[in-house]
Amino acid sequence: MQNEWLLEQLKLSKKKLFDRSSEQAEQLVMDQLSLTMNEAEAYIFGMNSAGKAPVTVKAHERKRQSGNVLEVVPEGTPAEVVEHRLPEDERICSACGSEMVEIGKEVRRNLMMKPAEFWVRKDVYYTYACKNCEQ
Repeated sequence: MQNEWLLEQLKLSKKKLFDRSSEQAEQLVMDQLSLTMNEAEAYIFGMNSAGKAPVTVKAHERKRQSGNVLEVVPEGTPAEVVEHRLPEDERICSACGSEMVEIGKEVRRNLMMKPAEFWVRKDVYYTYACKNCEQ
């Protein structure tokens, strides 16, 4: 039963891929893009919902991966630093009127993702002719 269903799915995929209709080709590309985005969203959701609670898996227990960004991101990944400081006119104490000074900082790390980029490559082939041979 499942083999028949898989064979039917394969036939439909081949028809979509090799059919002459450009609309079907466009639909296939859009389907692939939506699958890519769904996988990315599922990955991010999994990272956010990962906790330290053990998960029971057939005959043994395993701790889930923590949601710590530093454990997932490989070394050498570029980082962007954005500093948020108060403007000088807002550094005045509302109680005594003196200027407040920095006493520490809080760093939050977020894993950012840019969607896949696509472009169209146009190959231009020039043709040549000999002017002497034309005469």
